[in-house]
Amino acid sequence: MVAQEKEHSQIKFREVFLSDLKSIVNLYRTQKTIHTTGLNADFGLPLGIAELNCKIIAYAFVNINDAGKAVVQVHTDKELAQDQVCETLINISLKRFKAQWTFDDNGISTENHVKNAISRLVNWLNNCYQ
Repeated sequence: MVAQEKEHSQIKFREVFLSDLKSIVNLYRTQKTIHTTGLNADFGLPLGIAELNCKIIAYAFVNINDAGKAVVQVHTDKELAQDQVCETLINISLKRFKAQWTFDDNGISTENHVKNAISRLVNWLNNCYQ
């Protein structure tokens, strides 16, 4: 138990940087077993990452569900990330998302803004990594 707690304490949670995107795309493709086709809206908009020894072991992203609502989800390296890591990452990312995306200046929900941001990011990544 002490070893697990020590390992969890070495995990760093932070926001996503541009330099993280290649690793995030690779992790996404590994989890989705997608290797040759381009990304789609299912990729989402990355919000935060969990790192262990400078390796991304999980990333949280926002996506729009079938009901048209923004939801925060996680993709993980199944061998390294634990449920507690995912829960912490979701909580941190949800707080960040609510602070930055929930409403625009007029108090209008920004699901359409999120959809547009996801679409632009996915198109850009498909052009960069193809």
